[in-house]
Amino acid sequence: MAENVRSHRLRPGDILAPSTLETLCHGPLRIPSGGLLHLQFRRFAGCPVCNLHLRSFSQGREQLAEAAVQTVAFFHSSAETMRPYHADLPFPVVPDPERRRRGRPGASSGARRAAGASDLHRGGWAPGIRRP
Repeated sequence: MAENVRSHRLRPGDILAPSTLETLCHGPLRIPSGGLLHLQFRRFAGCPVCNLHLRSFSQGREQLAEAAVQTVAFFHSSAETMRPYHADLPFPVVPDPERRRRGRPGASSGARRAAGASDLHRGGWAPGIRRP
């Protein structure tokens, strides 16, 4: 019997099967690309917490590049829906409205997973919110 892909969680250092992804604005992307890869799975293009988190990665892109870490974010949204929110990001984002990538090993769903551990951690996203 084939292993259920949802039962396998990726761990740091796991090697992904080669794949080519069509990104929103960065053309075709071949993964893995030889270095470290940070995959993000997001629910919908207009999610305010997701967008705040992605902007923090944009601001830290130089540190990520120095550490040879490539970031790729997947959304359950179409390219048309994503463009107003994500076309200017300096790293690839992948439209995945059919949720084909969500079912891959290690990509789970649920409120805690959707927000990401750093977002739910006390103070993880609060510094990005401005007070009036």
